[in-house]
Amino acid sequence: MFNRDEEMYCETLLECSIAVFRYGLIGNYDDKFTTIDNYKTFANWSALGAFQIAFNVLVSVILLNVVFGIIVDTFSEIRNKKWDAERDMRDSCFLCSRDSFEFDRTKTGFLYHVGKEHNMWDYIQYFVYLNDTRSKHYFALDLYAFRELKADSIDFLPLDRALCLSNFDEEGSDSRIDQVLANVTLIRERQKKQAIKARLREEDERMLMFQKIFMDYKKAIDLESVQTESIDVAMSESIITDSEV
Repeated sequence: MFNRDEEMYCETLLECSIAVFRYGLIGNYDDKFTTIDNYKTFANWSALGAFQIAFNVLVSVILLNVVFGIIVDTFSEIRNKKWDAERDMRDSCFLCSRDSFEFDRTKTGFLYHVGKEHNMWDYIQYFVYLNDTRSKHYFALDLYAFRELKADSIDFLPLDRALCLSNFDEEGSDSRIDQVLANVTLIRERQKKQAIKARLREEDERMLMFQKIFMDYKKAIDLESVQTESIDVAMSESIITDSEV
């Protein structure tokens, strides 16, 4: 099967593997992998045929499809990331990260906000100005922004803040506070009702206990009266008997 004159080397396992993959993936190993004339029997031919079928199934079908699937999945992931980035750039502000639909409540709109109020190129120009200007020429705000940039901090940027949405944010915060107060009031009312129910339950248990004590006391008195009557009857009978005697 492996003829050295036809560059089919198989002295070691590594040489055999390289030869098989070389002519299996690039060349036509049907012409290379042939049985020797002295061993041309059906058993040898069937073994070679089984090897060729297994090679086609494992390498040409399964392995290549796995590789192609990985490539397709990788490009799909890259494409999805690109779409997500484009959607974020189109539907949200680069600086404050507020969604575009939030600016529909304002008079100016989203395009005016990203073009005039939070223009990222204005911020980049400002960063270039800070980098090209000496620190002794900074104003107080410039010095603060420069120190934040040197510390790799973005706290000075208007994250989740926009002046045109400040009124709506205050209204939203007021409504959230009202909702919290309503929830607290509801919880307090529930706690009061539970406390009243617990108190009524304790009073009912106390009344039942008193009733039980009273019934036991009444039974004891009745038993004592019965015993007293029986003693009186016995004494009267003894007196009558003595008088007759």
